[in-house]
Amino acid sequence: MTIRNVLWDHDGVIVDTEPVFFEATSQVLAEVGAPFGQARWAELQARGEGIVRLVEEAGLSTNIREIRRRRDEIYGSILAERDVLIDGARRVVESVTRRYPSVMVTTSLRRFVDQMHGHTGLLDHFRHVVTAEDCARHKPHPEPYLKGLALIDAPVDECVAIEDSPRGLAAARAAGLRCVVVRSDFMDAADFAGAEAVLDDISDFEAFLDANG
Repeated sequence: MTIRNVLWDHDGVIVDTEPVFFEATSQVLAEVGAPFGQARWAELQARGEGIVRLVEEAGLSTNIREIRRRRDEIYGSILAERDVLIDGARRVVESVTRRYPSVMVTTSLRRFVDQMHGHTGLLDHFRHVVTAEDCARHKPHPEPYLKGLALIDAPVDECVAIEDSPRGLAAARAAGLRCVVVRSDFMDAADFAGAEAVLDDISDFEAFLDANG
């Protein structure tokens, strides 16, 4: 079917925040005695797991809510000092959203999405933005994408999702969506079986849409 709508992941597709999130998580877990490496974190992130599993593996009886609060505090402070917009993402978002009604579907907190785009203006290009607060369950569960589809009231076979991670791909597929994956350094070794296409760069997305739109 012809593609008429696009549902966009955010982190890893539009902004390069995975290394920042890893940095913030590493710092807070080192503080409570649960150090870990990037390979282990990428493995957990690919499955939609993270801090809870690492604390359990370390055998700690720690307040997860407080750890997350501290992690988010560190994450926000790092974001305030860095430009995380991926090279070429602005041009692609502006170009694609002019032609295809678009929804952002992210498991990030709304305050971080707003923080990252306070100077970009890119949120104005999306008809809706679905964030962590909008869903009871997060990727790899399909709820975020089902929410996005409901907001635009579009047939699923006329839509495509763009993702960067196995958990995002799983969420999109579980919602019945075709899904294109953009590779990132952080998830480069991941398995993207089931993707409609695997792209090396966000700039390749327009060519995919031209061929399939």
